[in-house]
Amino acid sequence: MKKPSPSEPARDKGKAPSLSKQETVAQIAEENRAYFAKLDAEKSLPQPPRFVIEPQDQRITEGEATRFTAKAEGVPKPTYQWFVVDRDNNGVILSGETHPELVVINTTLGISRYIVSASNSAGDAQSRVATLSVEAKRKLTVSSPSPAYVIPATSKTHAPYSVKSDEEIERQRKRLALDMPPNQNQLQVSGVADLEFQVREMIKSEFLKEPSTASAKIKSFSLVKEVGNKYRGFLELQTGQLIQTAGVDVVYDGRNIIWKIVDVQNAGGKSESNPFLENVAGVGGLLFFGGIACTVYFFQFYSTANPGSDYVNLERLNTRQDGIIIGVGACLVGLIVFLVCVFSMALNQRRAS
Repeated sequence: MKKPSPSEPARDKGKAPSLSKQETVAQIAEENRAYFAKLDAEKSLPQPPRFVIEPQDQRITEGEATRFTAKAEGVPKPTYQWFVVDRDNNGVILSGETHPELVVINTTLGISRYIVSASNSAGDAQSRVATLSVEAKRKLTVSSPSPAYVIPATSKTHAPYSVKSDEEIERQRKRLALDMPPNQNQLQVSGVADLEFQVREMIKSEFLKEPSTASAKIKSFSLVKEVGNKYRGFLELQTGQLIQTAGVDVVYDGRNIIWKIVDVQNAGGKSESNPFLENVAGVGGLLFFGGIACTVYFFQFYSTANPGSDYVNLERLNTRQDGIIIGVGACLVGLIVFLVCVFSMALNQRRAS
């Protein structure tokens, strides 16, 4: 049997295990509680505001809206106040602007500067000065096109323009060179879609500003390439329920856009259907014929006597009279509804034509 070394303490049998590990765990837990309590105390101490997000410079076009964003931290939670900086570098309070975001609308040309202040009981802080630059819109300047006119309503069909031969293309080219006024606008376009948009805007700003077409709206407009730098547009206008069509000749040489309203072909009025009036008229017709059927049945075929008897039954007599009254009333109501709907649709048709 091995004897214990003199340097090793003898182990007593039956003695309880040491508590040093438990004491260590308890000590660590107590230190953690003290540490976190210290952190909570530090967090609750007043701290002056400091900006973590500063408002940034903005560049927009005249008439657009924009917003500036800022964020500040502090204890207690800071409040905000926005200012506009005048020419003397003085801040002018913007009334009601006490949020982290400032929305600027109804912008005008020029440069303006904004700053935000954050404050609490521990102090205050100011953000950097944010600059708002407002640029002018790009305006289209074109001369007046040929005299505008209301397309005559002479036909009920809409015949689209079509070129059937090379001779017609040549005649079209010569007429554009001779008759088209110099409605020019120096623009760079990236394709047919961009050119179509530019011509549509020119038609809105010039052709539809004339007194004879002021109430008209563009229902549809499309542009297709023909030969070389020549394009053909198909224009559909709507004035109330009146639909009118026309062609638009366009020449684009890479710099100038030249256009003209030409070749009105078989344009005419069109009365758009009114599904509601049509459905109500149908209900009125059904009510009218149903009332006739009800009246005829109770008047002609409904017997007032009991089956197998010649004596009048008062209850059946009253039922017969009620049925006739209901049938006649349904006829009158259905007829009135039908006539009112037909009259309304005819009036709309007359206005359109």
